[in-house]
This record gives sequence, C-alpha cells and structure tokens, in this order.
Amino acid sequence: MPNPFNSTTAVRFELEKAGGVCLQIFDAQGRLIRTMESENMHFGQRSITFEGSDRPAGIYLMKLTTQDKASIRKVVIIR
Repeated sequence: MPNPFNSTTAVRFELEKAGGVCLQIFDAQGRLIRTMESENMHFGQRSITFEGSDRPAGIYLMKLTTQDKASIRKVVIIR
C-alpha cells in the first residue's frame, strides 16, 4: 500500500482461511467515513481498493477486520 497516496490505494492483506473482510476508513477525528465489506473472500493474498479522490488531503485510519484479527494503519492522502 503506497503511503502517502494521491487518490487510490490498494490495501493488501493475507487471509489464512476463507471468510468475510471489513475495511473501515476513519478521519483524523475518529469519525467513520466509509465501510467496505466482502462477505466471502478466498484464503491467500487479497486486496481491497480504497478510492479516496472525494476526500480532502489529510490523515486517515484504516481498520481491516477479518475472522481472525483486526489491524489499524495510519494513511495519508496528499494532493
């Protein structure tokens, strides 16, 4: 995942087993601005594309949740 990025980035991750995935995007104040979900993804290397061209430049948090774990990353959109 390129960081910082301009308008679009691919969030890459690995699933140890098939299952649902949820990617939530929060602004710097902690407000949820977008949720992207997939009910069923196959195991292995996967990615979800975040289109941020409608968002202002700044710091955002991405929370990726799978059946087994959750992780949070800070990302920066630049213009």
